[in-house]
Amino acid sequence: MPDRPQLVLNESSLNFVLQLSAGKRERLIQCLKELANSTHQEPLGIETDSTGRELYVRIFSEWEVTYWSDWENELRIVRIQRI
Repeated sequence: MPDRPQLVLNESSLNFVLQLSAGKRERLIQCLKELANSTHQEPLGIETDSTGRELYVRIFSEWEVTYWSDWENELRIVRIQRI
């Protein structure tokens, strides 16, 4: 079992990351790794998707990250927005 959940980005989140400058991309990736290492930390907010799954919202630097996790195997990023 890995030490932290595997980080998975949906297509729109991946496109967001790829469109950033190299420096910002590296900072955001570091924030996402930090999130994967601290999934049990209290989120800023909770939303519900169309299937009823709880989505968690956290702020990192200049980005709002929305995600869900099974807390052991996978951390799925479903939205990244600049704030």
